[in-house]
Parts: sequence; C-alpha cells; structure tokens
Amino acid sequence: MPNVGDTAPDFEYTLSDGTAHRLSELRGKRVLLNFWATWCEPCRAEMPDLQRAANDYGDSVVILGVNKLEPVAVIPPFADELQIRFPLIVNTKGDIANRYAARNIPTSFFINTDGTVGFRQIGVMNYGFMKLHLDQLK
Repeated sequence: MPNVGDTAPDFEYTLSDGTAHRLSELRGKRVLLNFWATWCEPCRAEMPDLQRAANDYGDSVVILGVNKLEPVAVIPPFADELQIRFPLIVNTKGDIANRYAARNIPTSFFINTDGTVGFRQIGVMNYGFMKLHLDQLK
C-alpha cells in the first residue's frame, strides 16, 4: 500500500466517452482517488459527499472513483440512482486496486499536485473530512 510521501502508482483508465487516460496525466492537479463497489453500503453512503466535493472544488480537484471487480453494466444504474457525475472507473480485473492494496473498501488516496500521496483513508468519509484533507494537499 502506498504510504504518505510515496509516488501514487500510475494506471490507465477509460472514461465513459471511450477516451483512455493515465493518472500521471493529472500531475499539477489535486486528486482524490476512491475505491468502491455498488454492494458496499459505506461506499454508497459516502458517494453523495464525494459528488458534493466534486461540485464544490470544480476543476481544482479531480475525483476518480475506481470500482472494484464489478461488471460494466452495474455502474451506470448506480451512478444514475445516486446522481454521481464525477468519473467512475470500471476495473473488472482489479489491477488498479491491487496496485494500491485496496483490500477493504471504501479506501481513498488524496494525491498532491506532484503525484505523491498526501493522505490515505481506509473506511468511510464525510464531506468535512474530505474537505479537510483536500485543503491540505499541496
């Protein structure tokens, strides 16, 4: 599991519009990387607060939700139900979660603009907790 100060492990992901990206392309921005699943009640509970953070921070923070081991078909209904508009990444192989040793979910990584881990949280977060740690990112 990456520790605070370590470079966040890079990975490739595809957005719903079909475009491929890499985490490393987000250098220069603060990133909140959240590992979740549709069946995870704590994950479901924190999703509205993640969306609130995405709304409040706009382009100054990138929030990425990495789904853990679920089929593509379950993501859009989940996003529609909870009105989630930040990117939800499908990772059916689980390789991204493995790079981050995200065994328990939700697990989140707050990533500084230089690509290093600023904070790691295992377990559910609320908006105030997210805001505190987003504001501390460099």
